[in-house]
Amino acid sequence: MKYSEAEYKILNNNSKEEYIMIEGKSASGKTTLAIKKYIHMVEEEKINSKDILVLIMNRYQGLTWKRELCLKNSGEMKILTYQGFVRKELIKYWPIVEKNCSKVRAGKIRPEFVSADTANYMMEVLVDYFRKKKGYFMNITSTSSRIASDLVSNISKASLSLIGIDEIGTRLYNSLQVKEVITRKTYNHMDEVIEHYINSFLKQGAVDYGISVYLYNEYLLNDEVYRKHLKKIKYLIVDDLDEISPAELELINILRENVQQAYLFNNPEGAFCTYYGADSKYLNENIRFHYGKIKLDESFSCNKEFINFVDKINERTVNIMSQWESKIPAYSDMSSQLRSEMIDKIAVKIEELIKEGMNPQDIVVISPFNDFILGYEIQSKLKNIDISIINTSKKSRLVDNPYVHCLIVIAALCNKNLDINLTVDDYRKFFAIILGLDLIKASILSKCAIIDGNMQEFEEKTIDRIGDRYIEKYNYLRGRIENYRELIKENGMPLDELFRRAFLELLIVLPGAEDNISICKNLSETAEKFIGVLVQFNTIDNPEEKFLKFIRSEAQDFYSLRELEEITLNLNGVVITNPYNFLTSNFSSKAQIWADINSSMWSPRSVKELTNTYVLRNSWNIDSIYTDEIEDQNKHNNLISIIKSLMRKCKEKIYFYGSEYSINGYEQQSTFSDMIIDILSERK
Repeated sequence: MKYSEAEYKILNNNSKEEYIMIEGKSASGKTTLAIKKYIHMVEEEKINSKDILVLIMNRYQGLTWKRELCLKNSGEMKILTYQGFVRKELIKYWPIVEKNCSKVRAGKIRPEFVSADTANYMMEVLVDYFRKKKGYFMNITSTSSRIASDLVSNISKASLSLIGIDEIGTRLYNSLQVKEVITRKTYNHMDEVIEHYINSFLKQGAVDYGISVYLYNEYLLNDEVYRKHLKKIKYLIVDDLDEISPAELELINILRENVQQAYLFNNPEGAFCTYYGADSKYLNENIRFHYGKIKLDESFSCNKEFINFVDKINERTVNIMSQWESKIPAYSDMSSQLRSEMIDKIAVKIEELIKEGMNPQDIVVISPFNDFILGYEIQSKLKNIDISIINTSKKSRLVDNPYVHCLIVIAALCNKNLDINLTVDDYRKFFAIILGLDLIKASILSKCAIIDGNMQEFEEKTIDRIGDRYIEKYNYLRGRIENYRELIKENGMPLDELFRRAFLELLIVLPGAEDNISICKNLSETAEKFIGVLVQFNTIDNPEEKFLKFIRSEAQDFYSLRELEEITLNLNGVVITNPYNFLTSNFSSKAQIWADINSSMWSPRSVKELTNTYVLRNSWNIDSIYTDEIEDQNKHNNLISIIKSLMRKCKEKIYFYGSEYSINGYEQQSTFSDMIIDILSERK
């Protein structure tokens, strides 16, 4: 069906079914139609917005909805991700959870929500304890941080898949092709650590993402009093049904009892977002309602030749070899030996496209992984033509930012109770940035300015070497540090407040400070939440010190919702992204440049030492073995799905680039690059 026909039918309610599934592939207009229907329901059909629940996939979609909704009359708008919906419901109905769950003993009026970074840190503390005290995970080569990340992820996967958290270890062990006694013990230990982690959180009334989903489905959704509250939802819109988890489907199945009309937008080639618990097999087998179907046949962001390319990919998956007449504007260059050569060629191609008249924001560079180096190198090579580069993810550590580093040093200087172990190099960087010194003078100060954590007065010979102007700045800095120390001693100024004051009073005058306001805001907000959670756990001493050590060792930089909104609303440069971020956003492109197409990261392994996405799905048989053949097939299917979805979001041209050696200097080759080259060579 053409989009215009579908729009007329949906907006005018020309369907007898209460539930309607609108099916279309990537860029077929599903989200646009969903937003138009919502506006029509509120503005024309006079439905109260508080009676409509809209379930969206992620923050990017939320920003798209926010940008497109211009309502004259509207009340409360319930446009939420599943995670956001669960969070909101837990806050509102927490007393029901406390009443039903005996493990929650904090007596709070609402739960304490823990960020992903904080959750991983708390789990890492547990893993370290069990490793050192009980000898757990000794046969695992991963770091405690990596193990902790996998365990926290396992809780989320199990909760979203509606499988018992107590069966995580059994599922993973049973799936192994080779089973050993030591491996069985490892998975038992994993279950024990996970149980300890969850019980500790619930005792304090704290929840992470996985625990919140578990509590919602176990203790709210099964409560009759709460189910009566759900009856207030009369209308339902689900954007990207294909990416929902079994847990979200269970909510939709329950809502069917009272919902008068529901519109479900589905991509039959989707279900690649494992982070959200997507499980297409479970979805297809467990929808408990009848629905009418409308199929969208058009594609608004795709060159029709790419659809032919997608057809050839489908043929290749079943070993059909054929020549085809095509003028597909796709080009490949695999001649680079070193990755730096490949990046040079990508930069040249971007410059050529812009000189030909293409706007920078119409060009998207897609790398198989979050690639900070790629963005940095291309930015450097294009600086002469003043082209902005927008990276949709951040790879660097927070402490690598010079302003964050300065705030960490200031915090250590202001509180002697913080055992941070700053080095001479830390002080050299600090003085070079905050005083504007060259490296030689900064090195001189770093060796004599601070003794036992105290900033010193200088002898005349030091003043002569540094210069009066810089010594004046130093003395002002020293005075502010002393002032902060007194405030901390007298009033107990929290770390997040110290960060804010130090930035506004000391760092704001530095060159480039305005460009770093967001990251310092992120640091301050992260400190407040992180420390606030650690304080709840009385067994963790000196939470401010723990936070600073976490920032120095592990914390990754990230985009806040404010920054994401600014990126999506003011897109004015070449976008560098990965397939996942591109496909789960509403970015479009005229030209796509695929980098590192011979990298294995286009279809990474699902099997890791302590986790497996497919085994922790509801649709997986708990007693089945996860063979290498199953893994290869899953990798292949996911790769094909991603390729097809990416191509359907390109209007004009695609360029494929690769290099013989990877970013780490290893020789690389993949079936992905072989397939692309072979298909292109089949053209007449």
